[in-house]
Amino acid sequence: MLSFATVVDYDAMRKNLAAVFDGKIEEVRGLVTKLQKTQRAAEQTLEKCACCLLRRILLRVALSLDLMVGTKSRVPCRLCLPR
Repeated sequence: MLSFATVVDYDAMRKNLAAVFDGKIEEVRGLVTKLQKTQRAAEQTLEKCACCLLRRILLRVALSLDLMVGTKSRVPCRLCLPR
C-alpha cells in the first residue's frame, strides 16, 4: 500500500498569515496611539500641578515660620488639595 504526502499550499499559508499580521499591526498601532495620548495628558496634568505643589510647600514653610504669604491669588487644582 502506497501513501502519498499531502501537498502544502505555501502561498495560501503566506496570505493567511499576512492577513493575521496586518490585523495585529493595526491593533498595536492603535494601542501606541492611545498610550501616547495618555502620556501627553499625564504630562500636562503634572505641569499644571507642579505650580500648586510648589505653592503648598511654600505655604507650609511660611506657616511654620509664622509668616504671611499671599497664597490666595490662585486656587489650587482639585488634584493638589490636601486630603
